[in-house]
Amino acid sequence: MKFSILFHLTALLSFANIYVVAQSLTEMPFSILVKFNEASDYQSLINNHKRQFGNRSDINVIAPRKSIYKFTFETQDELQAAKDLLEQDARVELVQYNYKLKRRGGNITPNDPLFGQQWNLNKIGLTNLWERTTGGQTPCGDTIVIAVFDYGFDQDHEDLQNLIWTNKGEIPNNNFDDDQNGYKDDYAGLNLTPAMINTVSIQSITAPR
Repeated sequence: MKFSILFHLTALLSFANIYVVAQSLTEMPFSILVKFNEASDYQSLINNHKRQFGNRSDINVIAPRKSIYKFTFETQDELQAAKDLLEQDARVELVQYNYKLKRRGGNITPNDPLFGQQWNLNKIGLTNLWERTTGGQTPCGDTIVIAVFDYGFDQDHEDLQNLIWTNKGEIPNNNFDDDQNGYKDDYAGLNLTPAMINTVSIQSITAPR
């Protein structure tokens, strides 16, 4: 590829301050996060909710300027019933489960036998980042991926095996935009504008194990 966007099932390096990751999705929460349309009369919706659920549900403001609230329930059945109703209301932009997060402990030192020779990784503080997170899943259960903008990749590199993301919505090499995102055959990334970026450093950063 001349210039590729490749996604790797590995560390989420863009968010160095993230300490946590979702717990198992089998541990269902007892609260939901609701983002209201800021221009709507959503206060009346909140009042109706309070009348319907009474003391069985608490409502807390999370981000007043963004109209984001947390709705907490005594039972998951009532949570699901309220979530279904909210999702059908035009005054609501988004509803999602409020999963409890846990810190994801990583391995400070990768098993790369040449790691000791890569002084630059310690220099930019990557070992501190890896101690906090080395990838996994989001609170919604999606695999965490990162996008890398680069001149080219050695997809056979040992550090990248079983880590390169592929677009399951696209059939490779059929000259057709299967997932209708505006790009044909973007099964393993996108060919855009040529550029020169250091691929070796990127591979050592994005694929710690």
